[in-house]
Amino acid sequence: MILMDYDERVGLRTRSAGSDGGELDLVNPLQGISGYRSRLTEAYRHFFVRMDINPDTGDLPPWFSQTQKFACYPYIGSLYGYRRLLVVGLEVAHDNPAGDGIQSFEDRRRAIEDKSVDKHNPHIAGTYFTALRYGHPGIGWDRFADSQLSCEKILRSGEDLPRTNPLSLIALTNFYKWVTKGARRTAGTRDRVNFARELEEELFAEEVRILEPEVVVFQGREYAEPRFRRMREWVKRMVEECYVVYHPSNRMRNGRLPRNVVHPIHWCEYSRRVGFDVHSLRRGAK
Repeated sequence: MILMDYDERVGLRTRSAGSDGGELDLVNPLQGISGYRSRLTEAYRHFFVRMDINPDTGDLPPWFSQTQKFACYPYIGSLYGYRRLLVVGLEVAHDNPAGDGIQSFEDRRRAIEDKSVDKHNPHIAGTYFTALRYGHPGIGWDRFADSQLSCEKILRSGEDLPRTNPLSLIALTNFYKWVTKGARRTAGTRDRVNFARELEEELFAEEVRILEPEVVVFQGREYAEPRFRRMREWVKRMVEECYVVYHPSNRMRNGRLPRNVVHPIHWCEYSRRVGFDVHSLRRGAK
């Protein structure tokens, strides 16, 4: 079955679905990606000026930090726009692998979307299934809802994966924009800092306005804490759906199974349930 959709922001797009709705094949790349990038670039340039960040290297002024820098622009999949899902991570895991500068939109897209899915780390592997569950459930989530394999292992097997890469259909940003210079592996929590929280929250809000997501998924139980309440409530007013889930790299028992990676944490229950065994939730995470 061929379905034609028109959106004034992205133009004509074509999708085909099997009779069971199990596949989604977007034939033409969406034309609105350059527009998103252009508007975000302006927002970031304004942010750089206000923070006195070097726009070429990402270096912070010394009164903020001499060991950390601005890391990268957000990730926008080449087919972003079908059902707009914005995933919000915590900190950036490592410095720009291509060199000393800021990782560009296109370099970041290639590093995630063009990478073979069997090579993804736990974070991006979990994000793959987050995209499948919340962004585009019609292209195969039911096949993996009860899987006993971790997200990484499923991707390594390559069995029953949808033809369209779910990562190509989402946007991904990080609330904490900083990375330790030269880091080639995750720096733990040391880069989860705000040098000017008000400005950083304003930048995040501008990202949401520009990307116009229908669904926002926050990755990390930290987002269920009271200190993020104001930001969560603002996002909830801006979008159709908003969730906080455990970070895909969590080390809890069965925490990296697809159903537990996508299971919502209800912030009203956070104080009671933080640290609980997600194994107990697997039936309710479908």
